[in-house]
Formats: sequence, structure tokens, C-alpha cells
Amino acid sequence: MGKCSRMIEIKSVITETRCQDAGKDTLENTSIDLLSMPEIIENILRYVSKRELRECRLVNTIWNEEACRLFRKSCPIRLCDRNLAAFERLLRGNAKLRLPNPFRFYKVNIRKLDDRNLTRVLNWNPKAGIVSCSLVVSQTSTNSYYQKKLVSILEKNNSCLDTLIFQMYRGIYLGYTPMEEKFPCLHSLRKIGINCKARGAMIPSESVNFIIDIMNAAPALRELELSCDQEDVLLQIAQIGQCNALESFYSEGLTIRQIDALSTMRLPKLKRLHLKYNDASLQDDFVNPVKFNNLIGNFSDTLEDLSVSWIGSSNRWNSTFPICPRLKSLTLYLYEGSMAAINPNCFPVLESFSLVEYIEYQDSAPIPHHGIQSFSMEDFSGIYLDDEFDMLINYVDKQFPRLTSLKIYMVLNDTSIRTIVTALPLLAKLHLRVGPLVTEEAFTGVPLGINIDELLKEGADLKDIRVLPSLSSMRYLTHLDVSNFPAGPLVTDVAIKHGLGTMPSLEYLSMNWDSSLSVHNIADSLSHLRRLRLSDWHHIHPCSSIFQLKKLMPQLEIPGYSN
Repeated sequence: MGKCSRMIEIKSVITETRCQDAGKDTLENTSIDLLSMPEIIENILRYVSKRELRECRLVNTIWNEEACRLFRKSCPIRLCDRNLAAFERLLRGNAKLRLPNPFRFYKVNIRKLDDRNLTRVLNWNPKAGIVSCSLVVSQTSTNSYYQKKLVSILEKNNSCLDTLIFQMYRGIYLGYTPMEEKFPCLHSLRKIGINCKARGAMIPSESVNFIIDIMNAAPALRELELSCDQEDVLLQIAQIGQCNALESFYSEGLTIRQIDALSTMRLPKLKRLHLKYNDASLQDDFVNPVKFNNLIGNFSDTLEDLSVSWIGSSNRWNSTFPICPRLKSLTLYLYEGSMAAINPNCFPVLESFSLVEYIEYQDSAPIPHHGIQSFSMEDFSGIYLDDEFDMLINYVDKQFPRLTSLKIYMVLNDTSIRTIVTALPLLAKLHLRVGPLVTEEAFTGVPLGINIDELLKEGADLKDIRVLPSLSSMRYLTHLDVSNFPAGPLVTDVAIKHGLGTMPSLEYLSMNWDSSLSVHNIADSLSHLRRLRLSDWHHIHPCSSIFQLKKLMPQLEIPGYSN
């Protein structure tokens, strides 16, 4: 009860209302009885959040049971084609499941629904509602049958369906029969996805018209996701689709014709635009700055999140790039140019900037952007030379002088980490790709070959040792991710004890696990952390040391394992 202040307030209101004239003993006994009645508990818990429900489960067994019931009513049940039979048994009320039945309403998240299960879904309990569904259209689908059953499912769930994904397989022809009656209004549908990336998958224009009818029947549609190589899909949507309410648009396999079509589409509420080009269909001289500028300029007044592939050296940034007054997040793939283009003149409110597979041209002086707080860079093609990396980080420091978050996903070494620590000592969040070239020196600052523990046993003063800039020098760092790929070395006991354990502001740490690490050393050195995450989870096997560490550190997180 001490963890849930709202429960205490509600308890006091109940006791004062029902037992206003009773004595002290009667007041206490009555309040306990009231808060033990399932009906009252259920009414109380309706007004608390899901996070508070977890705390309410700790009060007693009755509160736990009622909180669990509310969880099951509000949280979706995830299904796939292999467990539909189990869900049907649940609807009939299987005593072995030990679940109260019937629920007032089921929210079902179907991961995979093909034509073999359409009829079974239609025969479900009417209290079951689909909130998310991935429709697998295979070669066994018959056009009229599939369409008829699908329309029935949409009619039945028109007030709760939130997400609808079409998975098109190879050689599919989903035909379309014009409907005599108006398509049912899908009041709650917010996202539609079309995925036909499988080799050989084709969607005829009739099938696209059927999907567009669904789109036009969804007044609350906010997100459209396309993953297909057929340019006709987007072209048809641009011509007859009603997309005025769209806030998010994602597309893979973008072609030149689609770029031109997007440049003319009217999306007055578009906030998020993520585009990935089809490398096979685009060449350097096809996408020139003018086309790209026209595309972004069509939505520049409303965009808040932009992620786009940059093709070819001919697309180096120029002064004609449209001003985006509301853009807060920008991600560029394959960009070749100077980071000086990311300036407050074009992006006055930009907060986050990311580069993937980037080639820097430092041919212009930095134009500082004081609003950018997060910078990310990914480059898996190789490793920068020490001098090149030093120039890069110093250029980043001058261009974005108020960074608080830095993500570097490339091959690093001790010298690279020292460069980051020296140039950006005020970082609060740091994500690094730790590889085989990183040693304990990057964590402790003590040169290799010096045994710190031996020196301490001999009574030596570590102040006499020349300590290099290291991660332990970052006094303001609260969030650190040094997880690496399995092939690289792991964080050692020395790095934990004399490096990570000495960082006073550190609250979150993500690292890899190794059986040679001392459980007690981790618990003693990192007990002040709020969260400790062992990221290399697929190489973690349940063992006594893991369970022992979990007992010593409740804040331990192991993805993929129940805590």
C-alpha cells in the first residue's frame, strides 16, 4: 500500500463515507472489510493506470486477483495460426486455464491469419474483438470467398480494429469484385500496411482498389506503410486514395515515379515520413537535388520526423533545401556532404540527427546548431584512422555544441573512446559499439600492464599513476551502453570495479555477460544503478550465477528471460 498513494486516498474516502460515526475499532474493521470486497475493489481499480495496477497486486491476494482480471480485459491477447484452437477453448471456458470466464470483452492481436482460418474467426464469441490483424494472402486464397469473409470480419470489428496488415506471398492474385453496398465504416482503424516484398509477389490493380476502399472507409486512418517494389500501388493510392488525415507514411522500394507522385500528393497533416529507395532501380544521376527538394518541400510545413535515403554524390546538400520549421528528428542514409548543412537556418527546432553509412565532406566551416541534443552515426564498412576520427568528433562538437546524447556504431578502439571523452565530457547518454580493440584502459584510464589490485594491496596511491581520459572520467553520464557483438571481448571485473563502478551519476548500464565475471563484484560495484541490462541474451544460459545476481540486484534485466 505504501507504493500506491492513490489507493491510500481512495481508502480514506471510503472509510470516512461509510463509517463516519463509528468508533476507532469499528472504523478500522469496516474499512478492511470494504477493501476486501471484490465489487468495491473492481470499481476502484478501474480508475488507476496499468502501471498502478501492478503495484495494487501487492496489497493482498484479493487485490491481486481483481487486478489480474482488469489486465486481461484491457490487454490484447496475441494469437498466431498455431494457437487459434487454444483460444477457442479459452472462449468456451476451459477449467485447466484457471481464468475467469466469460470476460466482458476480448481484445485479440492476431499475428498471422490466412484464408484457412477466416471462417473459424467469424464463429468466435461475439465478445471477442480484433484490434490488430496480419492477413496472409496465399495462393490458396479464392478471390470471392476471401473478400466476402474479410468484409464480414471488418464489419464485425469496425469499432475496435486498429491495425490491418496485408501480407502478399509469391504468385498471388487477390482479385476484386465491386461491392453493391457501401463498404462498412471502420471507425477505429488507424494503420494499414501492405507487404509484398517476397520475390515474385504481385498485386494487380483490382486488389489495390480493394485495399483503397478499406482506406477510404477509415476516417481515423493515421499511418500507411508500404513495403513493395510495385510502383503502381503508390501511384493508385496517390490518385484515388483519401489520405488527408495521414500523419505517418513509410515506404520501401521507392522509385522515381513514386517520388514524383509523392511530390504532388496532398497530405496536410503529415508528421512522419520514412522513405527507403530501391537501390536496383535508382542511379546517381536519376535523383537530383531538385527532385529531392520538391519531395520534402511538399510536406516541409508539417514534418516532424524525416528519414530518407540519400543516393549519389550529385545529391550533396545545397542552399535550396526547403526550410522545415517543425522538424525535430532527421535521419539520412548514404549521405555525402558536410554536417554544416544541418544548421538552424533550415531546421530551427531540430533535436535529433542521425547518419547511416556517411561520407563527410568538411569543405565548409561549422554553423553551430545549439538545439540538437542527440547525434547518432552508424558505419559498419570499416574503422576510421585515429586522426580522422579525432577530426570527425571535434567537428561534431563544434557543429552541435550542446549534445547530451551520442551513439557511435562503428569499430572503436581505446584512442577513439579517449577522443570522445575529451571532446564531449558533458554527455548524459552514450551508446558505443565495443569491439575487440577496446580494453580495460578505456574504462579505467590506467595503462595496460598495471595491476590495480596488486598496487592497492601494496598500499600504493593511485593518484601517483598517470591516468588517461576514460569512461570513468565522465562525471555527468547517466546512461551507458557498451554492449558489443558476441565476437568481441566482454567487460571485465577490473573494468567494472575500477571503471564503471566509480561513475557517480550512472543510472543505466547495458553490457554483455560472461560466466567469468564475479557476481559479488557486480553487485558491490553497480548496486547504485537503477537498471542493469545484460544485452547478449541469446548467449546467456540459465545458471546459478545469473539467478544469484538477480537476487542481489532486483534491477537486473535479461531480455528474453522472465525476471
